[in-house]
Amino acid sequence: MDAVLGRDPRRDACDALARRLVTPDGLTTATLLERTRGAASDEGPPPPSAADVAETIAARYLGDTPAPIGIWTPTTPDTEDCDVAFERDAAATTRDWWPPHERLATKRSLLPLRVILLGESTAAGWFYAPTLTPATVLAEHLDASRGRGIYEVLDLTMVNQQAGDLVELAGAALQLAPDVLVVFAGNNWPQRLPSFPGATPADAARAADALRAEGMAGLRRVAEDATRTQVQDTLEILGRVADAGDVALVVVIPEVSVDWSRDRPVPWLPGDGAARWHAAHAKALGALEIGAWPAAAEAARAMLALDGGVSPTSHRLLGDALAALGRVDEARAAHRDAVDARAWDNVPPIPSATSVVREAILAGADGWDYTCVDLPGLRVVDPGPASDHPLFLDYCHLATDGMRVAMGAVAAAVRRLVESEPGAKSRRPAPGAPMVTPSVDAAVRFMSALYTAHWGEPPDLGGVPRGCRAREWLRAALRAAPDIDASLRAYVAERGVPAGAVLSAERQRLAAALPELERLSTLDDGLDPEMVNAIRECWPPRGDRWRPPSRSA
Repeated sequence: MDAVLGRDPRRDACDALARRLVTPDGLTTATLLERTRGAASDEGPPPPSAADVAETIAARYLGDTPAPIGIWTPTTPDTEDCDVAFERDAAATTRDWWPPHERLATKRSLLPLRVILLGESTAAGWFYAPTLTPATVLAEHLDASRGRGIYEVLDLTMVNQQAGDLVELAGAALQLAPDVLVVFAGNNWPQRLPSFPGATPADAARAADALRAEGMAGLRRVAEDATRTQVQDTLEILGRVADAGDVALVVVIPEVSVDWSRDRPVPWLPGDGAARWHAAHAKALGALEIGAWPAAAEAARAMLALDGGVSPTSHRLLGDALAALGRVDEARAAHRDAVDARAWDNVPPIPSATSVVREAILAGADGWDYTCVDLPGLRVVDPGPASDHPLFLDYCHLATDGMRVAMGAVAAAVRRLVESEPGAKSRRPAPGAPMVTPSVDAAVRFMSALYTAHWGEPPDLGGVPRGCRAREWLRAALRAAPDIDASLRAYVAERGVPAGAVLSAERQRLAAALPELERLSTLDDGLDPEMVNAIRECWPPRGDRWRPPSRSA
């Protein structure tokens, strides 16, 4: 084989090897080499068991030396009689992911009973935080039922928190002497392909074997198996850590919005499977458009038969058809199947607790002695953004009514867990929907419109177009506080011109009011013609033509 002048000889060798391996015998040889290499390779010692991890965490935080709690670092007491306090690190890179507490202190008296809330962005109250959070709503429920001074709720949630960070924080929180740890998490727990944290060559080999044997359904099974294992380990660690600290534990299973579009193009199918799937998809869309609900359901089932249930689009279309036929329970089950089918191929990520997560949490309650609050089991139906009382802002983050429902269930569980006898019946009315000012509510709905428009699936798979859902949020924002009009105009003025233009005073004020994480998530630079048109269409009727504000504003 003559090498081409100036060409890396390794490339010629790789080309020759590829020609040999592409034959049936070559492929068999390559497969055998792959498996023997994986078996012979040294992948290092096995990871520590959940029991070992829990023991290490407990030893780290229940010793005599204080350790950081998230971004709060221990301070040196002035005297031996002083308690250790924990001061916020204002320079921490993740400071906007945490609650704004400047200082954390250990508990010094029997009352109030201290409840510490841990969890991800849903538990943190994304987009309402820090103005309104599930922690403040939980405190309102407990105060309404027992009066002030019996309970206190401390918020230690963290946006984008992963399971490993959560168990570490649960151990660190023991330094604050809580009576109850409430863990409201699970949306970030599903594992996904093509990789998942800690994946090894052996994991890749198992995925390859599953693909060969079962097709894409095998990859989904591998991801779900990894999810189940991680959730079980996480729950064991949490249970053991809580036991070490003699703390009661409540685990809250998140509910998600099954109405959020989680569509994905069909993955690879053998033969002409993909072509037949797309033909059935077109048939389902056409049937839905003309109201032929049985035909739409039949076409969706044909899609499921072809893809083996790995495509969320097939489940979602079946759910839409069943809902139109009035078969509500079956429709909800199909929509929840779409949530599960999206999790294994979750790029871009749409955090959502799946059935695997829920089943593992329910199953672990007896083994690890925690109280489980099953929010999906409440079966509360979300009326959606067109309503003034939606439960969700997007795929999993809670609106004010969602916080009220969820934290009401958590408050009841906390009381049953720690009160030996029922307290005197409160004469106070149960709290209604958490209150925020109209301007804050309008700003949150505006951010939800932007997030919906910018973070979702391609609008060409037949789901509810993101633009339609964004328009519903815009109209809701204008209903909540018409003075959001100025911010909408400022957004149009800035996103209707090329990036780099000077921000208007209105948009500067809007951006300054948002935490950095939300600012980056919703107010990206650049042209945004779809959202600009949506804002113009949602504007309330006026006597004069709509005009953007002056650039000198």
